Amino acid sequence: GAACGVGGGPGEAWVDYSTALYHLRRTQELSGLAQAMVEHDPGSVHTLCVLGNSFSLAEDHGAAIKFLKRAAQLGDPRSPAVPHTLLGHEHLERDDLDEALRAYRHATQANPLHYSAWYGMAQVYLRQQQHR
Repeated sequence: GAACGVGGGPGEAWVDYSTALYHLRRTQELSGLAQAMVEHDPGSVHTLCVLGNSFSLAEDHGAAIKFLKRAAQLGDPRSPAVPHTLLGHEHLERDDLDEALRAYRHATQANPLHYSAWYGMAQVYLRQQQHR
């Protein structure tokens, strides 16, 4: 599932809030937040990340990946690692370890201190060991 670190601006705060709703399994609230973000700021990195969290919670990982890939392509100058980390988590959910590792590596290159990406990378390595 999706998770990210603390952001630095209003858009990042909404992504962080959506991540909290994701972990609390608050499907309706997260869906409402996603709809409001689409109305307020369609196509922004932050909206795409919130949509990714919302679709992930609804277990539509294909849609989540689509939105998070777009967010990663657009980039976020204040917290560039977040979209890549969220994307990595989605690939991990689908057990696509190579794609997850690729996304986490992009995240750690963008921000070497982004703990969620390092944690995700460790999860990939653990699963690879289990598959042997």
